[in-house]
Amino acid sequence: MLLLYVLTVLSMVSWSLGCSCGETSLHQYVCGSEFVIKCRVQTVPGSETNADVYYVVNVLDILKQPSPHALPMGEVKIWTPGNDGICKAPLALNEEYYIGGSIDKRTGKLQTYLCNFRSKVSTLKDCQKRMIAENMFDCSCKTPECFQDCRRGRHVFIRL
Repeated sequence: MLLLYVLTVLSMVSWSLGCSCGETSLHQYVCGSEFVIKCRVQTVPGSETNADVYYVVNVLDILKQPSPHALPMGEVKIWTPGNDGICKAPLALNEEYYIGGSIDKRTGKLQTYLCNFRSKVSTLKDCQKRMIAENMFDCSCKTPECFQDCRRGRHVFIRL
């Protein structure tokens, strides 16, 4: 009986930590994304649901995209889980963001999750915005030296 109790508690803890995001460098976020856009959120989804929901965003700039897919400028849908418990990526109406994520190979949907790159434009330093805009990342480099701030040579981590 005790074993059943311990297993139940452990499974609940591991499930609740399923959407915990650690600190990651800007380099790792950008390089780990299939796409990175700068956008303004136009609409937000309604009530929480277990089905995926989407935000309508106005794409202001395309900073990274996979070569066979051409991302459109203007209004697009960004899909995310519909419930905070399953890694929903919250976005605020009328805010400008840099958003990274993946593209569903089957449907072409742009997807982002809680632990993908998602940062309000206003929260990044000017040098970080410049690094993103000028694509100053060597994604083949995996050593910590690649993850440095553009001014001070310090490591800069972003917590979402």
